[in-house]
Amino acid sequence: TDDPMAALEDEANEAIEDEVRALLDDLADDELAEVLALALVGRGTFDASEWDEALEEANDEDSDSAIDQLLDMPMLAGYLDAGLAAFDLSCDGIGQID
Repeated sequence: TDDPMAALEDEANEAIEDEVRALLDDLADDELAEVLALALVGRGTFDASEWDEALEEANDEDSDSAIDQLLDMPMLAGYLDAGLAAFDLSCDGIGQID
C-alpha cells in the first residue's frame, strides 16, 4: 500500500536538509570543523578531553565532506546537544523571546 503522504514528507525532509546544508555552508571552515568536532564528541567518537583530536579529525575534512558527514548523522541534533553537555554547555533558552 502506497502512502499518499510519503511524497510530501520526502519533499519536507529535502527542504529541511537543503536549509541545514545552506546554514552549514555559510560557516567559515574553522566554524564548520568545530561543529563537526562537537558532533563527534556528542556521538562518543571522542571524549571531551580529546577535543584537540576531534578538531584535528574534523579539520582533515574539506567543507563539502564535513557537511555531508554531518547530514549523514541521523541524530545530529542529539549529538550536538550531547557534545555541548560534555563541556557543561547548553543551548537552552537561546533564541527565546521573553
